Amino acid sequence: PQRVTVISFGFKKRRFAQLHRSALRFPASRFSFVGIQPPPGSRFDLARAEKGELQNSLQLFESDPYGCHSQVLMEKRRARNPFQRTAPYLLSCPEIKDLLEWCGPGIFRGNLPWKN
Repeated sequence: PQRVTVISFGFKKRRFAQLHRSALRFPASRFSFVGIQPPPGSRFDLARAEKGELQNSLQLFESDPYGCHSQVLMEKRRARNPFQRTAPYLLSCPEIKDLLEWCGPGIFRGNLPWKN
């Protein structure tokens, strides 16, 4: 991709704009994050969500950028895919196959199409 724009709750900005983007080695100059807030008067507990983001995502991804070693992150991934379906990214995006299969340690250092 030439550009990537992520739209999500504002409290997730650090995770997407720094941690995930860095793990993909996607250029910051071609990445945008649009933060949205829950509507005023909604029953969304923003303080609780921010605390959960810090404890259950940010801190874990800081030490496990690809979510391959943390039990919490692996369980969250399994829970989001109860039927164990997989997207055919390895077939449809062979240019990033090595990245998709990478689990560290460390940041993936292989070739990436957006590096050019």
